[in-house]
Amino acid sequence: MNIPTMNHRLFEKRESEIGNVVENSARESSKLNLNLEKEMAEQSSSPSADGLVGIAVSYDMGWQKRGRG
Repeated sequence: MNIPTMNHRLFEKRESEIGNVVENSARESSKLNLNLEKEMAEQSSSPSADGLVGIAVSYDMGWQKRGRG
């Protein structure tokens, strides 16, 4: 079949070839989605006196109860 075997050198070479492309794509996607979220937040609420827009945030701290993990 004439397919080269996968070794660490070949893996590192391919990783370096596509690493920058994947990183740039992720960065662009993150910026686009951040701007979309900002626009949606601005539409749903009016900015405060200092120009900040409120965004609803939900979080779970995962507190443990006495002796139970």
